[in-house]
Amino acid sequence: MSQKTDRNADQGDGGGVPQAMLRVFRDSMRRASGGKGAKVAAGQDVGSPSSPPSPDPNVVGFGDSLMRRGASIRRSLKLGSKKDKGLRPEALVSKGPGVDKMEEEEEQEEEEAYEEMEESYTLPEIPHTPLSVMQINKLIEMEVLEEAHLNLLALRREFQQEQERCSEDSPMELAKKEKDLNLLYGELRNKVNAIVRDSNSLPSRNKGLLVAVARIIQEEERRAEEPGGLAGSWMEAWREAVDDGVRAKVAGVQLERTEQNASWLAVHLGLLGKAVTEDLQQVRAELRRSYPPSFQVFGAYVGSYGRVVGQHVGKLEQRATELKDLHALLDWIINRYQSERIMGSPSLQPDMRDHTAQLKLEDDFLPRLRDKFCCAVKEDLKASFVRIITMEDEDFWKDGKPPEKEDDLLSHPMPMDIWTKVEGIVSNCRLIDDQLQQRVISSCLQELKDFPKRLEAEFRRRCDALRPARLWTEYQITYVNCFAALHCGAEGPVGSPGRASGVNRGRRDGNKRSVWEETLESPARRLKNLLAAGGGGNRKGGMSGGKILKRE
Repeated sequence: MSQKTDRNADQGDGGGVPQAMLRVFRDSMRRASGGKGAKVAAGQDVGSPSSPPSPDPNVVGFGDSLMRRGASIRRSLKLGSKKDKGLRPEALVSKGPGVDKMEEEEEQEEEEAYEEMEESYTLPEIPHTPLSVMQINKLIEMEVLEEAHLNLLALRREFQQEQERCSEDSPMELAKKEKDLNLLYGELRNKVNAIVRDSNSLPSRNKGLLVAVARIIQEEERRAEEPGGLAGSWMEAWREAVDDGVRAKVAGVQLERTEQNASWLAVHLGLLGKAVTEDLQQVRAELRRSYPPSFQVFGAYVGSYGRVVGQHVGKLEQRATELKDLHALLDWIINRYQSERIMGSPSLQPDMRDHTAQLKLEDDFLPRLRDKFCCAVKEDLKASFVRIITMEDEDFWKDGKPPEKEDDLLSHPMPMDIWTKVEGIVSNCRLIDDQLQQRVISSCLQELKDFPKRLEAEFRRRCDALRPARLWTEYQITYVNCFAALHCGAEGPVGSPGRASGVNRGRRDGNKRSVWEETLESPARRLKNLLAAGGGGNRKGGMSGGKILKRE
């Protein structure tokens, strides 16, 4: 192909774009759209002055556009052309059901043809003489990928032929051609990666380009062992581009700061699940049609989301510190990601049956997250107990207010508050998994075991001066009743006030005590001994069997 052509003969009105390249672009678009226009013959010099002159594409395109726009305006205004005036009565005749059925069948055939992309393909004939390096690079920039790749293959063939003939005679020229090949192949791969990365964000723009991208990748994989190509697997580069596109999707999901929204993580995870499902729906419905079956596009995107979202939740774990946020993250990872709301969505079936929906997490991630959650449970429960003690001081100890009575019993809402708190934590953990529930129960037991000691120490510090006054005795009886109520709540029937259902799974076996009995009865016995030592006030009944003490 002659590369030295007269500037005036090779350049039109297209802003300095060579006329040959415009023809190449036009022919490539005709082939991509399946048109029946004339193709450039193999080996023909598209830039040769001997080629028959063609009308300016800008003028032709502009005229066609005006004609189509005029026809559209006439149709919208219910006006016809001169040809249509005599045909208006026929235009008013309604189409029969047979015509509608034929149109539906044609549309269905077109859709089926579009869904099927053959695995095999026929490579168009490679030009005998490639375009110049600048022209090939321009084709890549203009995304005329098929023609750019064919000329790259022609340039690569020239390089291989010169390398076989005698590389010693012109090593500099050979090195220069190899450098040009590497630069052009690098530009082509970057363009391919960009198209793949944005393919799901801009499906209408990249739908046609993906067909050419898939064929380029197939051909380059087939020629991987030949000299002059680019190092590295094209299929692997395609998978990395898919990951980049998925990573951009995940990064685009709204993520507020804690100061902006207290439920920032729950909101973000909800939006993230929706984005994942919608993106995979689009891959399944449209994107995979632009690739041959060997690419396994849907599976590639499912696996990519498993990797990228797994990395993303690792970053979210670093930000999550509060109990509710850690619970939301655990629940989303263990339950929601694989549920019908996201990966198990009916809109992704039956394709998901052949792929794993699990997140790709580090081996120690879930154990570490569970540990962090259990620590947060203990801290949250400890803070609740501190608030209870503070309220006791403000409501009773500070002003010397006597305890409340109910049915002549010294009662206190403390047991109900404690059991409500514990039951809420344990019930929420049961919805995640049994393993977490058992660990949370253990954490709650530890804090409950320490709480009577802290209450006793604070009570002594605040109220020891009252001994042996009647008020001090009433306080003692009240707290003994509280611990007895906690003990009864642990062993009481389901639905009884203050019982944390599912918390105490221990059963009596001979003289063996459950964990709750050993935890709560010991502090109650100690308080009973303190009461006896302090004197003041008479008792009826004792702690045995969970009986409630009352004041005469």
